[in-house]
Amino acid sequence: MAIGNAFDNSKFFAIRVATAGVLFFETPSGRVPGLAKILVSSVLSDLCQEQQKHQLLSYKMVSICQVDMKIFSKVVAVFGSPENREPVIRLATSHVDLRRVGPSQYFQEVLKLVSDSIEDLYEHAMQPSALKYLDVEMVSIKHDRGLDAELKRRFAAFSTEMDTGQEVFYVELPDRLGSKRKMAATGVEESSKVLTYRVRGIPLDLEFASTKTLLEESLETQSVDLDSLSASSGGRQEQVATVRVRGESAKLQGSRSEWLVPAAGSYVTNRRTLMVDTHFSGFTSLYRPNSDDKHVLDCIAISGLGSHAFGSWKHRDSQYMWLRDCLPHQLPGARVLIYGYDTKLAGSQSFQNIADLASKFRASLKVALGSNEHNRPLIFVAHSLGGLILKRALIQMASGDAADLRNFKSTFGILFFGVPNQGMDISSLLAMAHGQHNLPLLTTLSKDADFLQELIERFREVFNFRDSHVVSFFETNASPTARQDVTGKWSMSGKSAVLVDRYSARSGRSWEEDRSYPIDCNHSDMVKFSEYSDDCDIVCDILRDLANEASAVINARLTNSSP
Repeated sequence: MAIGNAFDNSKFFAIRVATAGVLFFETPSGRVPGLAKILVSSVLSDLCQEQQKHQLLSYKMVSICQVDMKIFSKVVAVFGSPENREPVIRLATSHVDLRRVGPSQYFQEVLKLVSDSIEDLYEHAMQPSALKYLDVEMVSIKHDRGLDAELKRRFAAFSTEMDTGQEVFYVELPDRLGSKRKMAATGVEESSKVLTYRVRGIPLDLEFASTKTLLEESLETQSVDLDSLSASSGGRQEQVATVRVRGESAKLQGSRSEWLVPAAGSYVTNRRTLMVDTHFSGFTSLYRPNSDDKHVLDCIAISGLGSHAFGSWKHRDSQYMWLRDCLPHQLPGARVLIYGYDTKLAGSQSFQNIADLASKFRASLKVALGSNEHNRPLIFVAHSLGGLILKRALIQMASGDAADLRNFKSTFGILFFGVPNQGMDISSLLAMAHGQHNLPLLTTLSKDADFLQELIERFREVFNFRDSHVVSFFETNASPTARQDVTGKWSMSGKSAVLVDRYSARSGRSWEEDRSYPIDCNHSDMVKFSEYSDDCDIVCDILRDLANEASAVINARLTNSSP
Protein backbone atom coordinates (compact mmCIF):
# COMPACT_ATOMS: atom_id res chain seq x y z
CA MET A 1 0.00 0.00 0.00
CA ALA A 2 2.84 2.39 0.80
CA ILE A 3 4.37 1.83 -2.65
CA GLY A 4 1.00 2.50 -4.19
CA ASN A 5 0.49 5.64 -2.12
CA ALA A 6 3.88 6.86 -3.28
CA PHE A 7 2.66 6.79 -6.88
CA ASP A 8 0.85 10.15 -6.61
CA ASN A 9 3.27 11.81 -4.21
CA SER A 10 6.29 13.39 -5.85
CA LYS A 11 8.14 13.50 -2.53
CA PHE A 12 8.31 9.71 -2.52
CA PHE A 13 9.03 9.22 -6.22
CA ALA A 14 12.56 7.98 -5.52
CA ILE A 15 11.22 5.30 -3.16
CA ARG A 16 8.74 4.05 -5.75
CA VAL A 17 11.17 3.81 -8.62
CA ALA A 18 13.93 2.35 -6.45
CA THR A 19 11.81 -0.56 -5.18
CA ALA A 20 13.02 -3.56 -7.16
CA GLY A 21 12.07 -6.41 -4.86
CA VAL A 22 9.87 -7.36 -1.92
CA LEU A 23 9.86 -10.29 0.53
CA PHE A 24 6.34 -11.04 1.77
CA PHE A 25 5.99 -13.07 4.98
CA GLU A 26 2.46 -14.46 4.59
CA THR A 27 1.11 -11.02 3.75
CA PRO A 28 -2.67 -11.02 3.11
CA SER A 29 -2.43 -9.62 -0.40
CA GLY A 30 -5.69 -11.04 -1.67
CA ARG A 31 -9.20 -11.55 -0.32
CA VAL A 32 -9.42 -12.02 3.44
CA PRO A 33 -12.73 -12.38 5.33
CA GLY A 34 -13.14 -9.31 7.54
CA LEU A 35 -10.61 -7.26 5.57
CA ALA A 36 -12.77 -6.81 2.51
CA LYS A 37 -13.14 -3.09 3.09
CA ILE A 38 -9.44 -2.44 2.61
CA LEU A 39 -8.39 -5.46 0.57
CA VAL A 40 -10.45 -5.67 -2.59
CA SER A 41 -9.40 -8.50 -4.90
CA SER A 42 -5.62 -8.82 -4.99
CA VAL A 43 -4.84 -5.31 -3.79
CA LEU A 44 -1.08 -5.32 -4.16
CA SER A 45 -1.31 -6.96 -7.56
CA ASP A 46 -3.86 -4.36 -8.62
CA LEU A 47 -1.52 -1.61 -7.50
CA CYS A 48 1.22 -2.88 -9.75
CA GLN A 49 -1.15 -3.53 -12.63
CA GLU A 50 -2.98 -0.20 -12.48
CA GLN A 51 -0.45 2.22 -11.04
CA GLN A 52 2.91 0.85 -12.07
CA LYS A 53 2.53 -0.96 -15.39
CA HIS A 54 5.75 0.60 -16.61
CA GLN A 55 7.67 -1.04 -13.76
CA LEU A 56 5.89 -4.36 -13.42
CA LEU A 57 8.42 -6.32 -15.42
CA SER A 58 11.28 -5.06 -13.26
CA TYR A 59 9.71 -6.07 -9.94
CA LYS A 60 10.67 -9.34 -8.27
CA MET A 61 8.56 -10.78 -5.45
CA VAL A 62 9.22 -13.62 -3.01
CA SER A 63 6.38 -14.96 -0.86
CA ILE A 64 7.01 -16.93 2.34
CA CYS A 65 4.09 -18.78 3.91
CA GLN A 66 3.08 -21.80 6.02
CA VAL A 67 2.94 -25.34 4.71
CA ASP A 68 -0.58 -25.92 6.08
CA MET A 69 -1.82 -22.34 5.36
CA LYS A 70 -3.93 -22.29 8.53
CA ILE A 71 -4.21 -18.52 8.73
CA PHE A 72 -4.41 -17.44 5.09
CA SER A 73 -5.15 -19.46 1.99
CA LYS A 74 -2.55 -19.60 -0.77
CA VAL A 75 -4.57 -17.28 -2.97
CA VAL A 76 -4.42 -14.72 -0.18
CA ALA A 77 -0.84 -15.19 1.06
CA VAL A 78 0.81 -15.27 -2.36
CA PHE A 79 1.24 -11.98 -4.18
CA GLY A 80 0.21 -13.31 -7.56
CA SER A 81 2.83 -11.73 -9.75
CA PRO A 82 2.37 -12.82 -13.39
CA GLU A 83 4.72 -14.87 -15.55
CA ASN A 84 5.90 -17.09 -12.65
CA ARG A 85 8.27 -14.45 -11.32
CA GLU A 86 7.29 -15.12 -7.70
CA PRO A 87 9.16 -17.88 -5.84
CA VAL A 88 7.12 -19.27 -2.94
CA ILE A 89 8.89 -20.65 0.16
CA ARG A 90 6.60 -22.80 2.34
CA LEU A 91 7.76 -23.40 5.91
CA ALA A 92 6.63 -25.91 8.54
CA THR A 93 6.01 -23.33 11.26
CA SER A 94 3.29 -21.08 12.62
CA HIS A 95 2.20 -17.77 11.12
CA VAL A 96 3.82 -15.83 13.99
CA ASP A 97 7.10 -17.78 13.85
CA LEU A 98 7.61 -17.30 10.11
CA ARG A 99 9.87 -14.33 10.76
CA ARG A 100 11.66 -15.72 13.84
CA VAL A 101 15.01 -17.47 13.85
CA GLY A 102 16.05 -20.04 16.46
CA PRO A 103 19.21 -22.09 16.97
CA SER A 104 17.86 -25.37 15.57
CA GLN A 105 19.15 -26.94 12.36
CA TYR A 106 15.75 -26.48 10.73
CA PHE A 107 15.74 -22.77 11.38
CA GLN A 108 19.30 -22.46 10.13
CA GLU A 109 18.13 -24.01 6.86
CA VAL A 110 15.20 -21.60 6.82
CA LEU A 111 17.58 -18.73 7.41
CA LYS A 112 19.70 -19.87 4.48
CA LEU A 113 16.63 -19.89 2.21
CA VAL A 114 15.62 -16.40 3.29
CA SER A 115 19.19 -15.09 2.98
CA ASP A 116 19.48 -16.58 -0.49
CA SER A 117 16.21 -14.89 -1.45
CA ILE A 118 17.48 -11.54 -0.20
CA GLU A 119 20.69 -12.04 -2.15
CA ASP A 120 18.66 -12.87 -5.28
CA LEU A 121 16.67 -9.66 -4.81
CA TYR A 122 19.87 -7.69 -4.39
CA GLU A 123 21.38 -9.12 -7.57
CA HIS A 124 18.13 -8.40 -9.38
CA ALA A 125 18.13 -4.81 -8.10
CA MET A 126 21.55 -4.22 -9.65
CA GLN A 127 20.42 -5.26 -13.13
CA PRO A 128 20.02 -2.47 -15.70
CA SER A 129 16.39 -3.51 -16.23
CA ALA A 130 15.64 -2.61 -12.63
CA LEU A 131 17.25 0.82 -12.96
CA LYS A 132 16.07 1.99 -16.37
CA TYR A 133 12.91 3.70 -15.12
CA LEU A 134 14.71 6.29 -13.03
CA ASP A 135 14.21 9.89 -14.13
CA VAL A 136 16.84 11.88 -15.98
CA GLU A 137 18.43 13.25 -12.81
CA MET A 138 18.85 9.75 -11.40
CA VAL A 139 20.07 7.85 -14.45
CA SER A 140 23.71 8.26 -13.42
CA ILE A 141 23.09 5.97 -10.46
CA LYS A 142 23.57 2.88 -12.63
CA HIS A 143 27.04 4.07 -13.53
CA ASP A 144 28.00 4.79 -9.93
CA ARG A 145 30.27 1.94 -8.91
CA GLY A 146 30.71 3.57 -5.50
CA LEU A 147 27.03 3.04 -4.78
CA ASP A 148 27.21 -0.57 -5.92
CA ALA A 149 30.19 -1.21 -3.63
CA GLU A 150 28.44 0.43 -0.69
CA LEU A 151 25.29 -1.65 -1.17
CA LYS A 152 27.36 -4.83 -1.35
CA ARG A 153 29.22 -3.84 1.83
CA ARG A 154 25.98 -3.25 3.71
CA PHE A 155 24.47 -6.51 2.48
CA ALA A 156 27.60 -8.45 3.51
CA ALA A 157 27.38 -6.97 7.00
CA PHE A 158 23.69 -7.87 7.18
CA SER A 159 24.35 -11.45 6.05
CA THR A 160 27.15 -11.88 8.59
CA GLU A 161 24.88 -10.75 11.39
CA MET A 162 22.05 -13.04 10.27
CA ASP A 163 24.37 -16.04 9.96
CA THR A 164 25.22 -15.95 13.67
CA GLY A 165 22.01 -17.82 14.44
CA GLN A 166 21.69 -15.99 17.76
CA GLU A 167 18.26 -15.38 19.22
CA VAL A 168 19.38 -12.02 20.64
CA PHE A 169 21.37 -9.74 18.33
CA TYR A 170 23.46 -6.89 19.70
CA VAL A 171 23.59 -3.84 17.49
CA GLU A 172 25.74 -0.78 18.06
CA LEU A 173 23.88 2.28 16.79
CA PRO A 174 24.49 6.02 17.12
CA ASP A 175 21.76 7.57 19.23
CA ARG A 176 20.23 10.98 18.63
CA LEU A 177 22.66 12.61 21.04
CA GLY A 178 25.64 11.59 18.92
CA SER A 179 27.03 9.02 21.35
CA LYS A 180 26.95 5.23 20.97
CA ARG A 181 25.28 2.65 23.10
CA LYS A 182 25.11 -1.13 22.94
CA MET A 183 21.58 -2.45 22.97
CA ALA A 184 20.05 -5.89 23.27
CA ALA A 185 16.57 -6.89 22.18
CA THR A 186 15.99 -8.34 25.65
CA GLY A 187 17.54 -5.42 27.53
CA VAL A 188 15.64 -3.64 30.28
CA GLU A 189 15.72 0.14 30.33
CA GLU A 190 16.29 2.10 33.50
CA SER A 191 13.31 2.74 35.74
CA SER A 192 10.99 5.52 34.64
CA LYS A 193 9.92 6.23 38.22
CA VAL A 194 12.71 8.71 38.96
CA LEU A 195 11.15 12.18 39.21
CA THR A 196 12.22 14.96 36.88
CA TYR A 197 12.49 18.36 38.55
CA ARG A 198 12.54 21.80 36.98
CA VAL A 199 15.08 24.16 38.52
CA ARG A 200 14.85 27.90 37.86
CA GLY A 201 17.08 30.75 38.96
CA ILE A 202 20.41 29.27 37.82
CA PRO A 203 23.01 32.00 37.09
CA LEU A 204 23.25 32.78 33.40
CA ASP A 205 27.04 32.51 33.29
CA LEU A 206 27.25 28.94 34.63
CA GLU A 207 28.06 26.16 32.18
CA PHE A 208 26.96 22.53 32.36
CA ALA A 209 29.59 21.11 34.74
CA SER A 210 29.48 24.03 37.17
CA THR A 211 25.67 23.96 37.18
CA LYS A 212 25.72 20.29 38.14
CA THR A 213 28.08 21.09 41.02
CA LEU A 214 25.88 24.00 42.13
CA LEU A 215 22.80 21.77 42.22
CA GLU A 216 24.52 18.97 44.11
CA GLU A 217 25.79 21.40 46.73
CA SER A 218 22.51 23.32 47.01
CA LEU A 219 20.31 20.21 47.18
CA GLU A 220 22.79 18.47 49.49
CA THR A 221 23.10 15.36 47.37
CA GLN A 222 25.87 13.80 45.30
CA SER A 223 23.59 12.23 42.73
CA VAL A 224 22.09 14.88 40.43
CA ASP A 225 21.63 14.04 36.74
CA LEU A 226 21.50 17.28 34.76
CA ASP A 227 19.47 16.50 31.61
CA SER A 228 19.03 19.97 30.11
CA LEU A 229 20.21 23.51 30.71
CA SER A 230 18.80 26.45 28.79
CA ALA A 231 18.43 30.21 28.98
CA SER A 232 15.03 30.99 30.47
CA SER A 233 12.27 32.52 28.36
CA GLY A 234 10.55 35.81 29.09
CA GLY A 235 13.63 37.99 29.38
CA ARG A 236 14.77 36.53 32.70
CA GLN A 237 18.55 36.73 33.00
CA GLU A 238 18.88 33.20 34.32
CA GLN A 239 18.84 29.59 33.23
CA VAL A 240 16.40 26.75 33.74
CA ALA A 241 17.32 23.06 34.03
CA THR A 242 15.62 19.68 34.10
CA VAL A 243 17.26 17.32 36.58
CA ARG A 244 16.83 13.97 38.28
CA VAL A 245 17.80 13.55 41.92
CA ARG A 246 18.70 9.99 42.84
CA GLY A 247 18.40 9.03 46.47
CA GLU A 248 17.43 11.43 49.25
CA SER A 249 17.73 15.20 49.29
CA ALA A 250 17.17 16.99 52.58
CA LYS A 251 15.98 20.03 50.63
CA LEU A 252 13.22 18.26 48.71
CA GLN A 253 11.06 16.75 51.42
CA GLY A 254 7.32 16.34 51.80
CA SER A 255 4.48 15.92 49.33
CA ARG A 256 4.77 19.43 47.90
CA SER A 257 5.25 20.23 44.22
CA GLU A 258 7.69 23.14 44.64
CA TRP A 259 10.50 24.23 46.96
CA LEU A 260 12.56 27.39 47.44
CA VAL A 261 16.17 26.33 47.94
CA PRO A 262 18.99 28.77 48.82
CA ALA A 263 21.82 28.45 46.31
CA ALA A 264 24.99 27.22 48.00
CA GLY A 265 28.58 26.41 47.12
CA SER A 266 31.61 27.97 45.51
CA TYR A 267 29.75 29.11 42.39
CA VAL A 268 27.41 31.43 44.33
CA THR A 269 28.77 34.98 44.43
CA ASN A 270 25.65 36.69 45.81
CA ARG A 271 22.46 35.74 47.57
CA ARG A 272 20.32 33.67 45.25
CA THR A 273 17.35 31.33 45.62
CA LEU A 274 16.60 28.42 43.34
CA MET A 275 13.00 27.48 42.57
CA VAL A 276 12.62 23.70 42.28
CA ASP A 277 9.30 22.21 41.20
CA THR A 278 7.68 19.15 39.69
CA HIS A 279 4.55 20.82 38.28
CA PHE A 280 6.21 22.57 35.28
CA SER A 281 3.47 25.21 35.14
CA GLY A 282 3.82 27.94 32.53
CA PHE A 283 6.64 27.99 30.00
CA THR A 284 9.84 25.96 30.33
CA SER A 285 12.73 26.26 27.91
CA LEU A 286 14.27 22.85 27.20
CA TYR A 287 16.78 24.14 24.66
CA ARG A 288 17.89 27.44 23.18
CA PRO A 289 20.59 27.97 20.53
CA ASN A 290 23.65 29.57 22.07
CA SER A 291 23.45 32.83 20.11
CA ASP A 292 20.74 35.07 18.63
CA ASP A 293 21.93 34.56 15.06
CA LYS A 294 21.62 30.78 15.43
CA HIS A 295 18.17 31.06 17.05
CA VAL A 296 15.90 31.10 13.98
CA LEU A 297 12.53 29.78 15.22
CA ASP A 298 10.54 28.71 18.27
CA CYS A 299 8.91 25.29 18.68
CA ILE A 300 6.24 25.28 21.40
CA ALA A 301 4.52 22.18 22.81
CA ILE A 302 1.15 22.24 24.62
CA SER A 303 -0.04 19.11 26.42
CA GLY A 304 -3.62 17.89 26.86
CA LEU A 305 -6.44 17.35 29.35
CA GLY A 306 -5.28 16.48 32.87
CA SER A 307 -1.74 16.42 31.56
CA HIS A 308 1.76 17.25 32.77
CA ALA A 309 3.81 19.68 30.69
CA PHE A 310 6.89 17.43 30.80
CA GLY A 311 5.60 13.94 31.60
CA SER A 312 3.02 13.92 28.82
CA TRP A 313 5.83 13.84 26.24
CA LYS A 314 8.15 11.41 28.08
CA HIS A 315 8.37 7.76 27.07
CA ARG A 316 6.38 5.71 29.55
CA ASP A 317 9.09 3.09 30.23
CA SER A 318 12.25 5.22 30.23
CA GLN A 319 13.60 8.70 30.92
CA TYR A 320 13.57 9.61 27.22
CA MET A 321 11.67 12.81 26.43
CA TRP A 322 11.82 13.46 22.71
CA LEU A 323 11.21 17.21 22.81
CA ARG A 324 14.27 17.57 25.03
CA ASP A 325 16.48 14.67 23.94
CA CYS A 326 15.79 14.50 20.20
CA LEU A 327 14.35 17.73 18.83
CA PRO A 328 17.35 20.00 19.55
CA HIS A 329 19.48 17.72 17.37
CA GLN A 330 16.88 17.59 14.61
CA LEU A 331 16.18 21.35 14.71
CA PRO A 332 19.39 22.95 16.03
CA GLY A 333 18.12 26.44 15.19
CA ALA A 334 14.91 26.09 17.22
CA ARG A 335 14.29 27.06 20.80
CA VAL A 336 12.14 24.31 22.35
CA LEU A 337 9.50 25.40 24.86
CA ILE A 338 6.84 23.41 26.71
CA TYR A 339 3.74 24.92 28.33
CA GLY A 340 1.97 23.56 31.40
CA TYR A 341 -1.46 24.32 32.86
CA ASP A 342 -3.79 22.67 35.38
CA THR A 343 -6.81 20.75 34.09
CA LYS A 344 -6.88 17.84 36.51
CA LEU A 345 -10.34 16.32 36.75
CA ALA A 346 -10.71 14.50 40.08
CA GLY A 347 -10.98 16.79 43.09
CA SER A 348 -10.67 20.00 41.09
CA GLN A 349 -12.04 23.32 42.34
CA SER A 350 -11.44 25.07 39.02
CA PHE A 351 -14.25 26.46 36.86
CA GLN A 352 -12.09 27.75 34.00
CA ASN A 353 -13.23 27.13 30.44
CA ILE A 354 -11.35 26.81 27.14
CA ALA A 355 -11.55 30.55 26.51
CA ASP A 356 -9.97 31.20 29.93
CA LEU A 357 -7.20 28.67 29.28
CA ALA A 358 -6.56 30.23 25.87
CA SER A 359 -6.38 33.74 27.32
CA LYS A 360 -3.82 32.65 29.90
CA PHE A 361 -1.76 30.88 27.24
CA ARG A 362 -1.91 33.91 24.95
CA ALA A 363 -0.72 36.24 27.72
CA SER A 364 2.05 33.84 28.78
CA LEU A 365 3.18 33.47 25.17
CA LYS A 366 3.64 37.23 24.84
CA VAL A 367 5.87 37.21 27.91
CA ALA A 368 7.84 34.15 26.77
CA LEU A 369 8.51 35.50 23.27
CA GLY A 370 9.01 39.14 24.16
CA SER A 371 9.09 41.56 21.24
CA ASN A 372 10.16 38.87 18.72
CA GLU A 373 12.03 41.60 16.88
CA HIS A 374 13.87 38.97 14.84
CA ASN A 375 10.60 37.81 13.20
CA ARG A 376 11.16 34.24 14.30
CA PRO A 377 8.54 31.78 13.00
CA LEU A 378 6.47 29.77 15.47
CA ILE A 379 5.78 26.05 15.16
CA PHE A 380 3.29 24.58 17.64
CA VAL A 381 3.01 20.95 18.72
CA ALA A 382 -0.29 20.33 20.52
CA HIS A 383 -1.85 17.23 22.06
CA SER A 384 -5.54 16.67 22.79
CA LEU A 385 -7.12 19.62 24.66
CA GLY A 386 -3.93 21.59 24.03
CA GLY A 387 -4.90 21.84 20.37
CA LEU A 388 -8.28 23.35 21.20
CA ILE A 389 -6.62 25.86 23.52
CA LEU A 390 -4.19 26.79 20.76
CA LYS A 391 -6.98 27.24 18.19
CA ARG A 392 -8.93 29.46 20.55
CA ALA A 393 -5.79 31.44 21.44
CA LEU A 394 -4.98 32.07 17.76
CA ILE A 395 -8.51 33.36 17.21
CA GLN A 396 -8.03 35.72 20.17
CA MET A 397 -4.62 36.84 18.89
CA ALA A 398 -6.05 37.75 15.49
CA SER A 399 -8.05 40.59 17.10
CA GLY A 400 -5.56 41.42 19.86
CA ASP A 401 -2.87 44.04 20.31
CA ALA A 402 0.27 44.47 18.22
CA ALA A 403 2.18 41.72 20.08
CA ASP A 404 -0.75 39.31 19.69
CA LEU A 405 -1.02 40.05 16.00
CA ARG A 406 2.71 39.52 15.49
CA ASN A 407 2.54 36.13 17.21
CA PHE A 408 -0.53 35.22 15.15
CA LYS A 409 1.15 36.12 11.87
CA SER A 410 4.37 34.38 12.95
CA THR A 411 2.58 31.04 13.27
CA PHE A 412 3.87 28.94 10.38
CA GLY A 413 3.26 25.32 11.41
CA ILE A 414 0.97 23.39 13.73
CA LEU A 415 1.15 19.68 14.52
CA PHE A 416 -2.07 18.40 16.12
CA PHE A 417 -1.92 15.06 17.97
CA GLY A 418 -5.29 13.52 18.80
CA VAL A 419 -7.00 16.91 19.04
CA PRO A 420 -10.78 16.36 19.53
CA ASN A 421 -11.92 18.93 16.98
CA GLN A 422 -15.26 17.11 16.68
CA GLY A 423 -15.28 15.95 20.30
CA MET A 424 -14.17 12.82 22.14
CA ASP A 425 -15.54 9.96 24.22
CA ILE A 426 -15.89 11.48 27.71
CA SER A 427 -18.32 8.90 29.13
CA SER A 428 -15.84 7.43 31.62
CA LEU A 429 -14.59 10.89 32.67
CA LEU A 430 -17.96 12.35 33.62
CA ALA A 431 -18.03 10.50 36.93
CA MET A 432 -14.65 12.00 37.86
CA ALA A 433 -16.03 15.53 37.51
CA HIS A 434 -19.54 14.81 38.80
CA GLY A 435 -20.73 17.63 41.06
CA GLN A 436 -17.55 19.65 40.49
CA HIS A 437 -17.06 23.12 39.04
CA ASN A 438 -15.01 21.75 36.13
CA LEU A 439 -17.84 19.62 34.71
CA PRO A 440 -18.77 22.27 32.08
CA LEU A 441 -15.18 22.22 30.75
CA LEU A 442 -15.41 18.46 30.31
CA THR A 443 -18.83 18.51 28.63
CA THR A 444 -17.47 21.07 26.16
CA LEU A 445 -15.35 18.20 24.79
CA SER A 446 -18.30 15.89 24.11
CA LYS A 447 -18.89 14.73 20.56
CA ASP A 448 -20.55 17.32 18.31
CA ALA A 449 -20.67 19.96 21.07
CA ASP A 450 -21.86 23.31 19.69
CA PHE A 451 -18.75 25.06 21.01
CA LEU A 452 -16.47 22.76 19.01
CA GLN A 453 -18.42 23.28 15.78
CA GLU A 454 -18.14 27.05 16.24
CA LEU A 455 -14.42 26.70 16.99
CA ILE A 456 -13.86 24.74 13.77
CA GLU A 457 -15.59 27.39 11.69
CA ARG A 458 -13.87 30.35 13.37
CA PHE A 459 -10.42 28.75 13.18
CA ARG A 460 -10.86 27.96 9.49
CA GLU A 461 -12.07 31.52 8.85
CA VAL A 462 -9.38 33.32 10.89
CA PHE A 463 -6.28 31.15 10.42
CA ASN A 464 -6.59 31.14 6.65
CA PHE A 465 -2.94 31.45 5.66
CA ARG A 466 -2.49 29.06 2.75
CA ASP A 467 1.28 29.23 3.19
CA SER A 468 1.08 28.00 6.80
CA HIS A 469 0.68 24.30 7.48
CA VAL A 470 -1.51 22.28 9.84
CA VAL A 471 -0.67 18.57 10.11
CA SER A 472 -2.87 16.17 12.09
CA PHE A 473 -2.08 12.83 13.72
CA PHE A 474 -4.67 10.35 14.96
CA GLU A 475 -4.48 7.38 17.31
CA THR A 476 -5.17 3.85 16.05
CA ASN A 477 -5.24 2.04 19.41
CA ALA A 478 -8.05 2.06 21.94
CA SER A 479 -7.26 3.68 25.29
CA PRO A 480 -7.97 2.48 28.83
CA THR A 481 -10.77 4.53 30.38
CA ALA A 482 -11.20 6.00 33.86
CA ARG A 483 -12.03 3.64 36.71
CA GLN A 484 -12.43 4.23 40.44
CA ASP A 485 -11.17 1.58 42.85
CA VAL A 486 -12.62 0.62 46.24
CA THR A 487 -10.51 3.28 47.97
CA GLY A 488 -11.95 6.02 45.77
CA LYS A 489 -8.77 6.49 43.75
CA TRP A 490 -9.16 7.10 40.02
CA SER A 491 -6.91 5.55 37.40
CA MET A 492 -6.94 5.01 33.64
CA SER A 493 -7.38 1.25 33.95
CA GLY A 494 -10.95 0.68 32.82
CA LYS A 495 -12.41 -0.88 29.69
CA SER A 496 -10.71 0.25 26.48
CA ALA A 497 -12.37 2.73 24.13
CA VAL A 498 -11.46 4.95 21.19
CA LEU A 499 -11.21 8.41 22.75
CA VAL A 500 -10.63 10.55 19.64
CA ASP A 501 -11.44 9.01 16.27
CA ARG A 502 -9.63 9.90 13.05
CA TYR A 503 -12.48 12.07 11.80
CA SER A 504 -12.43 14.22 14.93
CA ALA A 505 -8.64 14.50 14.86
CA ARG A 506 -8.61 16.36 11.53
CA SER A 507 -7.83 20.08 11.69
CA GLY A 508 -10.93 21.37 9.92
CA ARG A 509 -9.03 23.27 7.20
CA SER A 510 -10.56 21.60 4.16
CA TRP A 511 -7.52 22.02 1.92
CA GLU A 512 -5.40 20.01 4.37
CA GLU A 513 -7.65 17.00 4.93
CA ASP A 514 -5.05 14.69 3.38
CA ARG A 515 -2.34 15.86 5.79
CA SER A 516 -3.27 13.44 8.55
CA TYR A 517 -1.19 10.49 9.70
CA PRO A 518 -1.86 7.48 11.95
CA ILE A 519 0.13 6.69 15.08
CA ASP A 520 -0.28 3.12 16.30
CA CYS A 521 -0.70 4.03 19.97
CA ASN A 522 -3.50 5.00 22.31
CA HIS A 523 -4.50 8.58 23.01
CA SER A 524 -2.00 9.18 25.80
CA ASP A 525 0.96 7.25 24.38
CA MET A 526 0.78 8.77 20.89
CA VAL A 527 3.13 11.59 21.98
CA LYS A 528 5.35 9.51 24.27
CA PHE A 529 7.89 8.47 21.65
CA SER A 530 10.67 6.02 22.45
CA GLU A 531 14.24 6.78 21.48
CA TYR A 532 14.17 4.75 18.25
CA SER A 533 10.53 5.33 17.32
CA ASP A 534 9.62 5.34 13.63
CA ASP A 535 6.76 7.72 14.46
CA CYS A 536 9.23 10.13 16.06
CA ASP A 537 11.34 10.02 12.90
CA ILE A 538 8.28 10.85 10.78
CA VAL A 539 7.29 13.74 13.04
CA CYS A 540 10.83 15.14 13.07
CA ASP A 541 11.00 14.88 9.27
CA ILE A 542 7.82 16.96 9.00
CA LEU A 543 9.20 19.48 11.49
CA ARG A 544 12.44 19.77 9.52
CA ASP A 545 10.49 20.46 6.33
CA LEU A 546 8.51 23.17 8.10
CA ALA A 547 11.64 24.69 9.61
CA ASN A 548 13.32 24.88 6.20
CA GLU A 549 10.45 26.91 4.73
CA ALA A 550 9.39 28.96 7.74
CA SER A 551 11.73 31.95 7.83
CA ALA A 552 11.20 33.06 4.23
CA VAL A 553 7.41 32.81 4.51
CA ILE A 554 7.10 34.60 7.86
CA ASN A 555 9.51 37.39 6.92
CA ALA A 556 7.45 38.06 3.80
CA ARG A 557 4.17 37.87 5.71
CA LEU A 558 5.25 40.31 8.43
CA THR A 559 6.12 42.93 5.83
CA ASN A 560 2.47 43.02 4.76
CA SER A 561 -0.34 44.54 6.77
CA SER A 562 -2.85 41.72 6.23
CA PRO A 563 -2.90 37.91 5.89
